[in-house]
Amino acid sequence: MLLLIQKYRDPQYAIVLFPREKHYAPYKDPNWLKEQYWNKKLTWKEIAEKCNVTTETIIYFRDKFDIDSRNKSEVTKLLYSKAVKC
Repeated sequence: MLLLIQKYRDPQYAIVLFPREKHYAPYKDPNWLKEQYWNKKLTWKEIAEKCNVTTETIIYFRDKFDIDSRNKSEVTKLLYSKAVKC
């Protein structure tokens, strides 16, 4: 682990900075995001809940990767099919 030390004129006030732990964020991968949305038929909200992030975060990456959303008829069919399963 690398330690970064920010030095000041007086060593008594040196600050030790630890690098942030990097965690895997699957929603930052365009292929994974497309797979979840189009192949597994999850909604943006369901993907966000799966990743423990806000829907806005998922929408941000959807826009960044230029991923198309379903049209209204596709949404209606999907919601109906999920409601029938319950």
